[in-house]
Amino acid sequence: MPRKRTDIDTDDLRKRYFAYERFSQIAKKFGVSTNTIIRRIKEMGLPTGKIGERIPREELIFSYVNGTSERELARRYNTERIVIKSILIEAGVSRRTNTEANRMMASGRTRQENIKNTSAAHMAVRGKPQSEEHRRKIALGIERKGLIKSFGEKILAQKLIEKGLVITPQKAIGRYNIDIALTEFPIAVEIFGGCWHSYGTHSLRFRKRIDYLINSGWLPIIIWGKNSTRDDFSGAAEYIFSLVQRLRGGEALVCQEHVISGSGDPCAVGKSNLEYRAAIGGDKCSDIVRGKDGRFTYDTVGVSR
Repeated sequence: MPRKRTDIDTDDLRKRYFAYERFSQIAKKFGVSTNTIIRRIKEMGLPTGKIGERIPREELIFSYVNGTSERELARRYNTERIVIKSILIEAGVSRRTNTEANRMMASGRTRQENIKNTSAAHMAVRGKPQSEEHRRKIALGIERKGLIKSFGEKILAQKLIEKGLVITPQKAIGRYNIDIALTEFPIAVEIFGGCWHSYGTHSLRFRKRIDYLINSGWLPIIIWGKNSTRDDFSGAAEYIFSLVQRLRGGEALVCQEHVISGSGDPCAVGKSNLEYRAAIGGDKCSDIVRGKDGRFTYDTVGVSR
């Protein structure tokens, strides 16, 4: 039982009060009961409501509107974040979304600090399983942004649009995002701009990803192309358009991946690592050949028709 005292340092008590310490914390510090602290505060002419009632609201709202986060405000006023949230809602203040809050925090940090924080966030979730529902939400968020990521995707998208086809960049199919999806028919186009797609974790995920698309009723088209101005993807666009015309004519296509080059020809790049079960390309071609300079070249891919 805290012992009762009357020799409480008034200046120290006032300082702790305006630091928004809880009355129970102040009482413990002085070795008295909470009721004693409340009584002394009343004698000083100060309100004794809950911390949320003691916080200067105009000051809080001004700080929040000018970029201070709810978490930082909660720390400043020695309270819970939900208290800050309640005050803002009651005052009719439009609260920032998580994305807006993160963007604001990032703008106030140096590039090195942002890299450090991003790395820490990645480390926190690395190796931890994420639910299918969570992955689907991420995929839908990426689709809403509708970003065309690479040069090759941009060129091919323009070619398809010129042919009158309606496309959706970064279409969400379950947990996956597809580079370009057609809306008239379920055709999913993936552009592989480098041989690294056939190695490491990329190759390990390939078959599972493609089988998921096929089982979901999509026809995958894999295009191996030079992600540069040297490949205009005209042949690939023509190939996709020909598939659309066949589907418009009522033809039923086998739901297996089509593996082609940017020129629209069957292609064997990555054949040895990606376990192709292709309707065209892949299993119908010879292996890619390494050129004299040590690099893999698309021009030397053997094609059997």
